[in-house]
Amino acid sequence: MIFFKSPAISAADKALVAGAILYIITPIDLIPDFAPFAGFLDDLGVAAYALAYINSRLNQIDTSKLIESEISETDKDNMQNT
Repeated sequence: MIFFKSPAISAADKALVAGAILYIITPIDLIPDFAPFAGFLDDLGVAAYALAYINSRLNQIDTSKLIESEISETDKDNMQNT
């Protein structure tokens, strides 16, 4: 979730990852899922690419600041709800 909320990640990067997620969950694929074994290989490839991409982008930015800001926002929300 930090990946999509971060201002350090560009809108194009977020769109690429969101597109990969949509490709995986939709039934329309390059290779139909009903094809034995091969049908899931394209989904697996897209998932592997998306995970590697997220990992590389998060390694390029200072994730400790992102985590601290996420925690502080959660604390603010919890304090407002009480």
